Amino acid sequence: MKTCKPFTAPLLVAALVILPAAVTQLLSQQGNEAPAGFDTPTLSANPGSQSKGNGLVDDATFGATQAVFEEEDGVDKGLGPIYNARSCAECHQNPVTGGGSQIAEFRLGHRDRNGNFVSPSIAINRGQTVVPNRSLLNDRAICAEAQERAPGSENIRTFRMSLNVLGDGFVEAIDDNTLKNIAAAQPAQSGGRIRGEFILVRITEAAGTTRVGRFGWKDQQASLLSFAGDAYVNEQGITSRLNPTDSTAVCKTTTDPEDVDNDIDQFATFMSTTKAPRSMPLCSQLPTRRRVNRFSSKSVARSATLLPSRLSRPERCSMEVLSPFRMPSGTRPSIPSAISCFTTSGRAMESCRTVPRIPPTKCEPRLSGVCGLAIA
Repeated sequence: MKTCKPFTAPLLVAALVILPAAVTQLLSQQGNEAPAGFDTPTLSANPGSQSKGNGLVDDATFGATQAVFEEEDGVDKGLGPIYNARSCAECHQNPVTGGGSQIAEFRLGHRDRNGNFVSPSIAINRGQTVVPNRSLLNDRAICAEAQERAPGSENIRTFRMSLNVLGDGFVEAIDDNTLKNIAAAQPAQSGGRIRGEFILVRITEAAGTTRVGRFGWKDQQASLLSFAGDAYVNEQGITSRLNPTDSTAVCKTTTDPEDVDNDIDQFATFMSTTKAPRSMPLCSQLPTRRRVNRFSSKSVARSATLLPSRLSRPERCSMEVLSPFRMPSGTRPSIPSAISCFTTSGRAMESCRTVPRIPPTKCEPRLSGVCGLAIA
């Protein structure tokens, strides 16, 4: 269940695209803001029964997908042979299911003589078996023979924290051209200090289709279903129709693909129908820094902490209006209602549920700093 770490992200999130100070928001174009809140409490009994989604599916359906997101898998369902966690919620649960966590993923590698990064081959099973091209070193294994250890030759090492996935359905809806235009405008807007880069990645469920990446620490995934499938096999070791091959067969007792219940579809539905994280009035607490985190049903943005003393005069931080689009044919057929609510024109279709407007935060002081937004 699971998508432990938007390593794939866990997303989002993510080579961040940072929007500098010159960005302004036309409030008249903002429309209805998307529902926001931390309304996915983690329960022992009847998981998901008290949860509220963003309105794209009914709460009963939403709660059922959350229960799958929280479900712990065992060896009999395909866990491992190498893995990091037994459920998605094990890595995405602070302060509620779908949030981030203290879980850190271990990445490693080295550079070749030309300075290019090289993912290592990890020896397991007393050196008798090799897991090739593996920059991810899993923390756990279902048997001692499969346990991974970091080779001394890999001198590039880092930890990546699990990222929040709440509100990622709005990030998924951003049009490619919007992200490209943001990156193209950044050098001029920042005086050359910021130069965002977008990358095109394949959508696993739509063969031959590419899209601007937006999920994972390196933006290596472009859809939540692709992200879910990738995280399921890498973080839990459970293969699916999208990722049908395990990293190793050492101690493996199940047959691929192991996700016979198509849990990855439930993961994608849960992530895409969560509310956006609620804005927090941090200005009074941190007078030199401000974090903006606002989403709209027709405009989407994820915040970045403001960097003080980058502008010569005070600027008011604001949010860019981002244009949603229709997902490519063949992607996430399980939730067509979520896809249909976004059009290339940025208008919600009449069939979509109207969401109540959330009052804007009162924390809007003028600060001397770079006003920025990060699109995960």
